Amino acid sequence: MSFKLRSMLNAIRRMLSPTRIIHPCVRLTGGDKASPFHRARIPLWLLATAAILALAAITNPTCTREVKQTIPATPNIALVLDMSGSMEAADWPDDQPPPKDPTPESLPPTRLATAKNALRDFLNNRPPSQVALIAFARRPYLICPLMAEHTILDERLDQLETIDFEDGTSIGPALMLAIRSLKSASGGPKVIILFSDGVDHAQDHDTPPATCAKMAKQEGIAIHTVGIGGTLAFHPVATDKGVQFRPVGEKLDEEQLRTIARLADGNYHQAADANALVAATKDLARQMDHIAETTTELQAVALAPMLLLASIIAAVAAIAAKILLRAYA
Repeated sequence: MSFKLRSMLNAIRRMLSPTRIIHPCVRLTGGDKASPFHRARIPLWLLATAAILALAAITNPTCTREVKQTIPATPNIALVLDMSGSMEAADWPDDQPPPKDPTPESLPPTRLATAKNALRDFLNNRPPSQVALIAFARRPYLICPLMAEHTILDERLDQLETIDFEDGTSIGPALMLAIRSLKSASGGPKVIILFSDGVDHAQDHDTPPATCAKMAKQEGIAIHTVGIGGTLAFHPVATDKGVQFRPVGEKLDEEQLRTIARLADGNYHQAADANALVAATKDLARQMDHIAETTTELQAVALAPMLLLASIIAAVAAIAAKILLRAYA
C-alpha cells in the first residue's frame, strides 16, 4: 500500500473515532484525580473560620430581643359618685316584708350613706394607688384630683351632701370629667368606677354616656358601673304632717349602665340594697388588686458564648479533616 493511501485511511479513521479533548489543567492534576493542594485547603479554611469566630467573641458582641412580661399593676382610679336627690332613698331588701309606716329608725341606711361607707373601705384596704373623686348630679364636679394619699379624699367624701347639688343625673358629662382627670396619670392602667341610681338626664347631647364610653376605650380607660337601687326604695318627702318616707318613683336604668361597661371593657355590678352595694364594692376592690399589665422590654443577649462554641466546633472539624485527608491520601 502506498504512503498516500495509508495516510488517507488514517485520516478517515481519526474522523470516525470519538474526539477526546484534554484540558491542560486536567493534565496537570492527573486527570480526574483530586489535587493535594486543594484538599489541604479544607482544614485551612476551617482553621481560619475558627480564628475569626474567636476574635469576634473577644469583642463581646451583643444583640437585642423583645421580651414581654406580665406584672401586677397599680391602677389610677377615678371614682364617680351620683349625688342626685334619689341617693337619699333607702332600699328595702326584697326578702323582707316592707314596713307599713316607715321611719328613719326602721329603714336601712340611705344609698348615699352606704356608698360613702363602701368607698371608705375601698380606699382604706387598697395598696398605694392614685385615686380621684368626682361627684355629679345635674353637673359634675372634681371633688379631689388624682392623689396617692387618700386622707383629703376621705374628708371631702364625708362632706358630700345631696342638698349641695342641683338635682339631676348627668352621667355623660361626669364620665367626660373623669376621662380628663385620668389623662394626666403616668404609668399604670386607668379605671373609672361609676356609682349611679338613676336615668341620665344630661341636656348636653354632645356627650351621651355611650359616646363617652367609646372615647374612654380609645384612651385605654376601662369603666366599671354599679347600679344602685332595688325594686322598693323609700325616699324622705316633706308633707303637711312632716317628713314621710315614700317609694321612689324613678327606676334604675340598668341597660344603660350595662352598655357603658360593655363599651369600655368593664363590668356591671347590681346593688339592689345596702348589703349588695357593699359586696359590689368589695368585688371591685378585688378586681383592682388583680389588674396586670404587659410590658415589652429590649433585652441584651451576649453572643460571645455562642461564637466561642462555634470557633471550637470549627477547630475540631479542621483537625478531623486533616486526619481524614492523610488517611485517604
